[in-house]
Amino acid sequence: MKIHRREALKTMGAALASAAPGGAALAQPAFSRMPPEGKDTPKICLGFYGTVDEAGLRRVKQIGVDHVLTGG
Repeated sequence: MKIHRREALKTMGAALASAAPGGAALAQPAFSRMPPEGKDTPKICLGFYGTVDEAGLRRVKQIGVDHVLTGG
């Protein structure tokens, strides 16, 4: 009988999850979605080293970036 690596890892993971305090509940996230963005939430910024003009910043905005670091 050949033991496949993926099946062995699944079995070991299930055994560890059931043996841990709280069982498989540890694998669940503490919240079901990200908190809404507000003035106190951290912002993710993208470094931007292109031309700082209307067309260049429009391109960045089109990929979903709201906060840009231009390096001064």
